[in-house]
Amino acid sequence: MKYPRKIDWDNYLIHCHALPSLVPLKSFKLTIKGKSILDAIWLKETWGIKSIVYTDAMEKGILKEPDSIALYRKVFQIFTTKNVERKKNKYLSGEADILRRLKVVDIKTCRDAGSYISKDAKKAESDHLFQLVGYAMLYNKKKGQIAYTLLSNSEEMIQSEYEKSKWKLRIFDDETPEAMELYEQVQRNNIYEDIPEKQRIKVYDFDINSSMIERVELTVINARAYLKSKRLNT
Repeated sequence: MKYPRKIDWDNYLIHCHALPSLVPLKSFKLTIKGKSILDAIWLKETWGIKSIVYTDAMEKGILKEPDSIALYRKVFQIFTTKNVERKKNKYLSGEADILRRLKVVDIKTCRDAGSYISKDAKKAESDHLFQLVGYAMLYNKKKGQIAYTLLSNSEEMIQSEYEKSKWKLRIFDDETPEAMELYEQVQRNNIYEDIPEKQRIKVYDFDINSSMIERVELTVINARAYLKSKRLNT
């Protein structure tokens, strides 16, 4: 692909996953954080430059998403599958994880027990509410739901954590009592099958109202104006 590219910023569609970082909560002006997100979008779309970030949490979220959906289905005793229909309107594009009759559901697979136990309604609202609003707009739903799941980590992730911990603790022999105790603890920290399934998923529901939708629409309009203002010299 040839760069720089000319982008029609007047009609640019914002991805729903970017909305929690873009939509200001206390005013209608773009925040410093929001502008930094838009700067990254401009660089990617215009010059093809983007940061390459791939964390353990991101890897687990991708690999374990089918298992998280299966856990959701089993605990709540409903039949549902992963939604694969990407939608767009004149403001947004996105693909919700699960579609139910009245609500869109977004699945968040937690990295570990510590990150899972820290999730609550307030954090779900601050971190993900406007992503749900975007999905609700795309799929014409009135409600949104965040579902946090806790699933065991892969053997590769467990082994990696063990090796890193060994190095930090200056343990160089796997046969020592210290190494064996460490490995046992690392496994305990990463394997959760003995915890009841109902305790390994928690959901938070939100009603989507017109003021939320208006805030998203205005944010996209302001974002487009900001992106358009960063013209290159010719």
